[in-house]
Amino acid sequence: MRNYMISAAILLILCIVGPGQAVVQENADVSGEWAITIDFGTNKSEHSAVIEQDGNIISGTYKGQYLEGELEGTIEGTDIEFTARLRHESKSFRLHFMGSVEGDVITYRDDYVWDRVNVDWSDYWRGDFTAKRVKK
Repeated sequence: MRNYMISAAILLILCIVGPGQAVVQENADVSGEWAITIDFGTNKSEHSAVIEQDGNIISGTYKGQYLEGELEGTIEGTDIEFTARLRHESKSFRLHFMGSVEGDVITYRDDYVWDRVNVDWSDYWRGDFTAKRVKK
C-alpha cells in the first residue's frame, strides 16, 4: 500500500509539474557583410567578413588588411565562434574569434579562457574585437 501511495504521489507531481521541455533558443542571424575592428592592445586593425549561414554552421570569406581567406565556424543561440584561415606564400595564419551576437553587433565574450582575449592570431597576437553588420 505504501509503494502504491508513493507511486501515486510521484505520478501526481509529474502531472502537475509536467514533463520538462527543452528551451530551444533560435540562432541569431549573422549572414551578411561585417566590418571587424580588432584591438591588439598596442594597435587596432580593420578587417571585413562576408558570412553565410546554414542553421548553426557559418562559412564565408575573410579579408584582413593584407591577406584574404576562408571563414568557418558555428553559432549556438547568440554565441558565435569562427576561424579565418589566411595564407601568404608558404605561411598560413589563423584568426580565431569567440563572441556574442546582439542584433547587428558581435563583441568578444568575456568568459574566454585567456581572460577577455577573444581573437587569437595564431600564436602571434591576441586581442579583443567588435564586428558591425554593414548596412546596405
